Amino acid sequence: MHPNSDRRNGNIFVWSFLLVYLSAPVRYIGIAQAALCDKLGSSALVSNLPTAGYFFAAIGPIFFAYLVPNRWQLKAVIWSGWGITVLSGLAAAVLFLPFPNEVRVAVIVVQSLLLGILSSGQQLFLLQCLGRGTTDNGRARALKLAFSLGPLGAVAGSLGAQFILNGGFHWLSFPRDFGVLYLVGSVCSVAMLWKCTEFDLPPIVDVAPTRFFLFLKESIGRFVHSRDMAYLWLAYFMWYATFLVLPNLTLFARHAMGREPADFSGLMMAIQFGSKAVAGYACGVLYQRYGVRAPLVATVMALGGSLLWAWAVPGYYYLAAFALMGAGQLGGFYFPNVLLSWSSSANAARDMAVLNLSVVVASPAPALHGWVTDRWGFPASFVLGILTAVMGLVLVLRLSTRRDREVSLPPA
Repeated sequence: MHPNSDRRNGNIFVWSFLLVYLSAPVRYIGIAQAALCDKLGSSALVSNLPTAGYFFAAIGPIFFAYLVPNRWQLKAVIWSGWGITVLSGLAAAVLFLPFPNEVRVAVIVVQSLLLGILSSGQQLFLLQCLGRGTTDNGRARALKLAFSLGPLGAVAGSLGAQFILNGGFHWLSFPRDFGVLYLVGSVCSVAMLWKCTEFDLPPIVDVAPTRFFLFLKESIGRFVHSRDMAYLWLAYFMWYATFLVLPNLTLFARHAMGREPADFSGLMMAIQFGSKAVAGYACGVLYQRYGVRAPLVATVMALGGSLLWAWAVPGYYYLAAFALMGAGQLGGFYFPNVLLSWSSSANAARDMAVLNLSVVVASPAPALHGWVTDRWGFPASFVLGILTAVMGLVLVLRLSTRRDREVSLPPA
């Protein structure tokens, strides 16, 4: 591969992720959507539904990977991006125009589900374009820049959202202030599409299609017949079940600080992503020194610690819980990274697709936390989240510490 193409494709990937992170308030469903639905008069259960729908959509990559031919990978990035642009514009329109609040909430919930489907597909094919268009060294450089600069972009986007939601433009009343966030997300999506059209990708041969259910059965069977892979899948499920308490953590601001969650949603996201940028370096050091399991232990403990902190520390210091949540969020990268260490190159992609099914299974967790809160209060939700974090930690500690595909895995 020509060195210029290697660097060029890597830079396009970095810019693409930076634009995604800049629109974090509407691309990373959770804090802003919970605050918006809450301010529109929804219960805790309903306020958690956008997050539940978004993460349920993680089932999408399995079908995208099976149905989309290799030669259409870049087209899939573009098409899904146009869909994201339209969805963001639709949400903005509903918030700007005089619709009933019930309609607005319903649109936000459905939009989050569809956004999750398109975003998961776009990310899948964007990573595949990076793999095709760069060397190993170029890919390492691109990933390092994307996941260090990217979260800083999210901090900037979140602080901008906080300025808007706190009345920075006095003529912009609720819910039009949230509508502006969706408009920004739409603009960032268009800019990302423009950058992605500049990818310089070598041709690739399509793989002969196989029966989907046979493919799925064989892939799941590898996890069923491997102790370590089964523990990893269950631990990832527990990690996600804990992380998805994030919208409820947002709603708790009314009790911890006596203020509306919408008043702090931008600041919460800025703290979360700022901490994620810093913790990204620390988790990398843990990985290098102590192996693939160490970052998992750190991220699971950070999530559990965030709930303990929020529950025990009142006032503005409660916001530090979002710093711990941001550090714990890195588990979304380091859990799949374990399979890159264990699985062969031929099997890694489908192994990660099966691991991603744990996200789908965990997707009802936000609604469950909302229901528990409506029935027994926030402490009950936090206890549930701490329990899932403890169970996840136990499973992680039972994983093998061996590296370089030494773990015993069943044949493909």
